[in-house]
Amino acid sequence: MLKNKLISVLGSPDYRANLITNWQSTDDIVQAIKTQHVKNRAEAKKICKYFDAGNVKDTARNIFNFLKTETTYEREPTSKQTTKTIRRFLTDGKGDCKHYSLFINNILEACGYKSNYRFASYDGNVFTHVYSYIPKTDTVVDAVLTSFDTEKKPTNKKDMSLYSLSGLEPEGDEVTGVNFSKITSNLKKAQA
Repeated sequence: MLKNKLISVLGSPDYRANLITNWQSTDDIVQAIKTQHVKNRAEAKKICKYFDAGNVKDTARNIFNFLKTETTYEREPTSKQTTKTIRRFLTDGKGDCKHYSLFINNILEACGYKSNYRFASYDGNVFTHVYSYIPKTDTVVDAVLTSFDTEKKPTNKKDMSLYSLSGLEPEGDEVTGVNFSKITSNLKKAQA
């Protein structure tokens, strides 16, 4: 199994849970995903070669197939939303849409491909699901669903690259590159 090989490359996780908050909002979850994405970059770089097919769509398909065959989708209770390192996710062998989209987007980024987090709602404006979207090829990667490049039609959706999630913009702060006024604005837009 590829999962076992990846775990051997990455090593054992610390097994600490990263609880988002006791009563998280969509903004809390968006912020937690952004933070975990940055933390996962080094691990993703170590294992991306096992998925890279030389182009973004086939690489995304490799990741999707891996998640479908070697991990289990398990929805977290509303009161216990977490994020995980890649090592923890693989060792647990299960996760929800946050864990899947983090894994997909981190691996794609480590392979040099750009993807977005797509936040979706299905009966109103409250975002309840997240998955990966690749604008260049108009490809949806939602490993919660059965088939690659399919999408459950949302009533509302918001695509955010890591740049818009973190507020990183070229015209940001000269020292850090962070445009702090954009952070709050982008998080509010995600909720709208």
